[in-house]
Amino acid sequence: MMQLPIVDSRKKSIFPLARPNAKFNQQTVELDRTHNQEIRSFSELFQLVPGAPKHTAILGQTTDGLPLLFNLTDPRPGSLLVTADRFSNKTTLLKIIATSLARLNRAEEVRFAVITAKSEEWADLESRFPAHFMNIVRSNSVEAEDLIYHLCDLVEARQNGMRAGTAYVLLFDGMEALANMDIDLKANFEWLVRCGASQRIWPVAAIDSNKILANNRYVELFRTRIVGSVNDPQLAARLLPPRFHNNSIEENPRTFTVRIHQHWLQFFIPENLV
Repeated sequence: MMQLPIVDSRKKSIFPLARPNAKFNQQTVELDRTHNQEIRSFSELFQLVPGAPKHTAILGQTTDGLPLLFNLTDPRPGSLLVTADRFSNKTTLLKIIATSLARLNRAEEVRFAVITAKSEEWADLESRFPAHFMNIVRSNSVEAEDLIYHLCDLVEARQNGMRAGTAYVLLFDGMEALANMDIDLKANFEWLVRCGASQRIWPVAAIDSNKILANNRYVELFRTRIVGSVNDPQLAARLLPPRFHNNSIEENPRTFTVRIHQHWLQFFIPENLV
């Protein structure tokens, strides 16, 4: 199995910039030949990790046929940012994270909250795992602001000695909406991105690639970045090494790339959540 990047602790900054320059842990596992084939459904992906530990999410399958895991008990990757062109499976990846966490954990172990402009897109998943969902709120709503403040309060309480029990994942589907929120809320979200993971409160955000430059201040806060299809050549050059610049929606609609230390890793997500 392969775990999501572990941040390089040799950096002097307390909060290193969000270049996904990282180390990784790798275990050798025995895989059937069928595991080297690209998975098509979540059920196939789930079968790659029998006996997966608690507080683990499955992101996808690497090009080597290994499952890529996200461990909520290890804060070193920091908060996660998914960026890609519009309509390029960012929401699907967030749903895969939520689905795998719900399948592997009880609601008292992991819960999620969602901020999105399209709450209807999450209704089916909420109906499947109602106990795991804290709330699904619309972007730029009072409820979204209250949710961010609530999670910040929870981080602070845990920093001050409250036992860190349930892990919480904030799935911010469309982080560009942050630009329309007030300055105090933005400052709290920034603090949540920096400090949440150490208290098992994980912001996992998605943003359209063409919104990256306008939101660069917040993008730079995320230690781990996952990049999907980017058709604009200049944006692709900023986000990916040259050999991955042709990762277009038409050619690779379910392919994502993440930097692990000095290496770039590609992985695939399934077509459906069944």
